[in-house]
Amino acid sequence: TLVVWRQSRALEVLRRLDDTRRERVVEEARRSALLRRVEQLESRARVSEVAR
Repeated sequence: TLVVWRQSRALEVLRRLDDTRRERVVEEARRSALLRRVEQLESRARVSEVAR
């Protein structure tokens, strides 16, 4: 019936939304790690150490 189809479709959309949210969390964590690495590499201590 139409109701069953709509409910099934809604559940599938919600599953995809959850998957997308999980992927976003992973990507945000990756971005944060990269930003920390950039800050570390640009730090005065690091630049001074490499310049020696």
